[in-house]
Amino acid sequence: MKKLLFGNKSIFLGWWVVFGSFLSNAMYSVTGLVAIGLFIEPMSSSLGWSVASISLGIALRQIAGTIIGPIIGPRVDKTEPRNLFFLSTIITGFSTIVLGFITNVWIFYMLYGVIGAIAITGISNLVTGTVISKWFIKSRGRALGFSDLGSSVGVIILIPVINIIITSHSWEMAWVFLGVLHLIIMTPVSFLMKRQPEDYGLLPDNEANVENELKNSDINSNKEVWTAKEAIKTYQFWIIILAFGLSNISVMAILSHQINHIVHKGFSSTQAALIISLWAIFAGFARVLFGFILEKISVRYLSFIVMTGSALGTYFLLIGNSLELLYCFAIIYGLFRGAIVLMSIIIWADYYGRTHLGAIRGLTTPFNIISLSAGPVLAGYFYDELGSYDMIFSVFIMLYIISGILILFTNAPKKK
Repeated sequence: MKKLLFGNKSIFLGWWVVFGSFLSNAMYSVTGLVAIGLFIEPMSSSLGWSVASISLGIALRQIAGTIIGPIIGPRVDKTEPRNLFFLSTIITGFSTIVLGFITNVWIFYMLYGVIGAIAITGISNLVTGTVISKWFIKSRGRALGFSDLGSSVGVIILIPVINIIITSHSWEMAWVFLGVLHLIIMTPVSFLMKRQPEDYGLLPDNEANVENELKNSDINSNKEVWTAKEAIKTYQFWIIILAFGLSNISVMAILSHQINHIVHKGFSSTQAALIISLWAIFAGFARVLFGFILEKISVRYLSFIVMTGSALGTYFLLIGNSLELLYCFAIIYGLFRGAIVLMSIIIWADYYGRTHLGAIRGLTTPFNIISLSAGPVLAGYFYDELGSYDMIFSVFIMLYIISGILILFTNAPKKK
């Protein structure tokens, strides 16, 4: 099957993969990342857990997710991802539902921090970003941009809804709602995920009927193809890991604690949810915009721009004692932070090709353990000890700047 029919028109199968990834990113961004920020305060108050103890669960989630990466990555290169998607969906959905019935912090660590993390990695951008990068070369930027737009749409729509359920009913009901919704949306999405165009007699960007189009593919052309073993021998591999690792410390901490920080400043949880929704709107716009720009401008230049822009946005969050300043945070941080994930996907495909992309990206995940887990824990610790996030957020600003500079001076590798 080379195309799917929609009415009297035919749609390139790769765009259905993008659509499925859009929905997957929408649920992953909420279930796997942002939603926990709404639960920190009510779960802490109801169960008597400290913010730091809940943050440890967030850190465990990042650790478990990164450990499983080297196993999942090569699998995406070799087999259809739909079975992985389906299994991940079922486990994630039911483990999220059970979170609405827990009273023990160790069960929270197991369900949210370990089981849920391993499961949800199967629908993360490690999978969706790798698959889309195999389906597109010329239009890779816009395809990934539209796919990543789902992350913003999910936050815009679902975060206010979850907040209403928590404030009007209970945090327990909110977890159950999120788990059931995850099952309903993601189960059919599993069947849209296809490994690569060659499996269906196509080439990337729907060029199957163009003679000698294989010359445009990084499989059979002079565009360099790197294996995972070759990639790790280049200094660029390690600089990219370091740069995005430093930024991830900031990303995950702010993602997990921004709502609690805003509430601590004296604003209501409803105002905080609306600010995050505004942030998500601009992040969605940025993902599509930078997706098109990435097809014309080097990823390292744009990475520098989005890193420094994220630092500026974090500064407005730090000093956000008024709604006006928080609106500045939402707009600026959304515009630039919203594109960081896109940059981290594109740079591996652009620098090392798409043939072994899953294996290469899978190798990078264990090195993210410290960066993805340290941020939430540090933020929770400083909040418990100092009563605010001000000092640690200042550190995060500097990490964004350092990350941007590292990427700016890292050229694509070339084989000898």
